Amino acid sequence: MKTLVTVLIVIAFVIVNINPVFSQGHLIVQQEDDKLSEFEEAEAELDEELKWVRAEAETVVVGVSKYEQRLMDVPATVSVLDMSDISAQTKTNIPELLRTVPGVTVYRNHGDSPWYRVSMRGLNDNFFSAATLITIDGTPFFQPHGGGVDLSWLPMANIERAEVIKGTFSTLYGANAFGGVINIVTKKGKQKNESGQGSNTNMAIQVSACENIDESSDKSIAVTGMTSHSGQTGAVSYHLSAEMLSDEGYRQNWQVTPIFLGPQSRTGLFSDELDQERAQFSWHMDMPAGLSFSGFYTRDKKDILGMNDDLDDRILHTVLSLASSPTERYDYLLRLYHNRFEEVQDATETFRFPGDTTSQPFFYDLLSFTTGGEFQNRFRYSDALKLVFGADFRADTSELQVSYRSGEEVRSFGYPRKHIQDYGAYFQAEYVWQNKFSVIPGIRYDYDSESGCFVSGKLAALYHIHNDHSLYGVAGRGFRSPNFNERFVKVFGKSGSDDLKPEKTWQFELGSKNRFFQDRIHWDICAFYTFTKDYIDTNLEKVYTNTQGLTIWGAETDWSWKMSSTVRTFATFSVIIGKDEETDKDIARVPSHQWTTGLSYDDQQRWAANLTVRGVSHNILGDPAKNYIRAESYQVADISLSRRVAVGESLFTVTLFADNLFDEQYVEAWPGAVSTEGGHSKGLNAGLRMFVTF
Repeated sequence: MKTLVTVLIVIAFVIVNINPVFSQGHLIVQQEDDKLSEFEEAEAELDEELKWVRAEAETVVVGVSKYEQRLMDVPATVSVLDMSDISAQTKTNIPELLRTVPGVTVYRNHGDSPWYRVSMRGLNDNFFSAATLITIDGTPFFQPHGGGVDLSWLPMANIERAEVIKGTFSTLYGANAFGGVINIVTKKGKQKNESGQGSNTNMAIQVSACENIDESSDKSIAVTGMTSHSGQTGAVSYHLSAEMLSDEGYRQNWQVTPIFLGPQSRTGLFSDELDQERAQFSWHMDMPAGLSFSGFYTRDKKDILGMNDDLDDRILHTVLSLASSPTERYDYLLRLYHNRFEEVQDATETFRFPGDTTSQPFFYDLLSFTTGGEFQNRFRYSDALKLVFGADFRADTSELQVSYRSGEEVRSFGYPRKHIQDYGAYFQAEYVWQNKFSVIPGIRYDYDSESGCFVSGKLAALYHIHNDHSLYGVAGRGFRSPNFNERFVKVFGKSGSDDLKPEKTWQFELGSKNRFFQDRIHWDICAFYTFTKDYIDTNLEKVYTNTQGLTIWGAETDWSWKMSSTVRTFATFSVIIGKDEETDKDIARVPSHQWTTGLSYDDQQRWAANLTVRGVSHNILGDPAKNYIRAESYQVADISLSRRVAVGESLFTVTLFADNLFDEQYVEAWPGAVSTEGGHSKGLNAGLRMFVTF
């Protein structure tokens, strides 16, 4: 690995320095400082400082109330991941970026179903991220079978920013906004300027290598490519992107213990590396009269469990929307969307027991899709009163077919095609008194064809002590409907239940937002309490069932200091304490605390660097005697160095990076359906990224 890192450094040095066109005369900012007087130079630096301050102060989010709000005016805990500039972004998916957000836990499934899971504030999920709603420009995006999605399915090149909104938001979004919402804001088309110019094209390639989990001398290579283009044709502006990933082994199925294969397979079966290939295409088009059409398609193939046939995921997301503002005070949004998820694995010819030369049939086919719509209205009654109200519907469909042979017996199970409909209506108001105090009440009514009716409510208040200091409090009630997997599945010894009740949660939060020294220092802190009733226990061996409930307390803090226009330091910390009301034991799979700290440098011209150190401390998971479902505490660091170079009209960015320093390997995953061992991280990972804009 040291040799690899040395080679990458030499390559980057040669790229940046060998060609005379990379001289200072061709840098982004030409050397014109000698033409400026000392006063003019100081004035320019001051303008740059003020530009940054204004930009930070005007950061807005739209996912909290379905209209734009300054972060300081939002009575909720919100973290914003700015991804508008991906030139030096070495993470290849959103879950890896979310690891630095306080109160957010990211795991990677192991064994048979290596998806990412994201949970907020201890409301963990045993399948996908059912307690966290993912929206794309406000449009729900989830898989009905598992109730959530793998966020790595979303194309990175198409994302402007990610709004991580914590707490229940069922009042606006319904059932799946149980523990929080992650709203993905996509990039839009680029408008032409007065000179008729405005198109923009980006291309990137990234190569990285990581050490194998068995500490052998072999290295696993991953290659990522991306291209995007935005522009305008006539009255239509657009943004298009395409991405690909080829990874020959980011982790191994280490000592997998398949449950359904019997006791003869309990030791070290299927230790092959987990290969992955992924292709993605996304689009967004803004047309006249407020029409827009957007979406993406992802195909993700993984070689798992030693089977030569891939687990093949195919995901389609499309949205057609119409936005209009008939008056200055009233506007509406009408949208229709469709999500389709298909997962297939056909290993009927290649799956074999150890030492067995006969083929063992294994077939898995999951099809889920959602069709829905929303009519959203926003009305500004006065400068002090805003109203948001609307109605939505969603039709979910899913079916699962699984078959395999155990000895001489061929078993088939799953569930036939099932349908569930959901209809909802919501109303929320915001009243602001003297620009100091705001109160936001909201209510929503939902009807689920399987679970019946449910009413969600919220009351939030925010008080501005000063322009740079505010206090807020939130009380909310939300719910999560059982997904198809929990209701209907009959697979791997587990059975769904038609009698499941929706999970219900009451959440309370108090927080403070503070800005110091002309907005250079940001310090947000909050404490929260959550009680969940009728929690659906997915860990029982036989059947999904409702338990008495869960109680969770916690606190978070997020601090950052803009030391200058080029240097920024930051730190986050979160602590969670959770109890199962029925057993009075700690909740499994919930980290007791997480922390992140780091330092970044960016002169906006030539150089950028970033160092992030993060740590996680877990509670004991599962049964240590059986070596079952565990996740270790760990401390790791990520580091990167970028160099920008201008060549004519093009801008090149070369980045060297290394991830997972310090602890090169750690266990972080709980198992999938057919393995009882946790999965290791990918270990020390280093690479080179080249990005060009023209």
